[in-house]
Amino acid sequence: QELERRGLLTVPDPVLAAQYFNWLVLSIPLNKAMFHPDHKSPRPELNRYADEAVRIFLAAYAAKTNT
Repeated sequence: QELERRGLLTVPDPVLAAQYFNWLVLSIPLNKAMFHPDHKSPRPELNRYADEAVRIFLAAYAAKTNT
């Protein structure tokens, strides 16, 4: 809500947006943990998932500008 107030994001439903972001970050590691319990995700792999989640989230919720 704060980032929308500052004009940085367009987030009509902040709770839903937070849930989407949470799933973007956790979905692949969670699926790997459930279906391959012996798999240990190295830190660079987890960072890659988090970075991509941020990229996708920002692409979806970036504030629309008139420039």
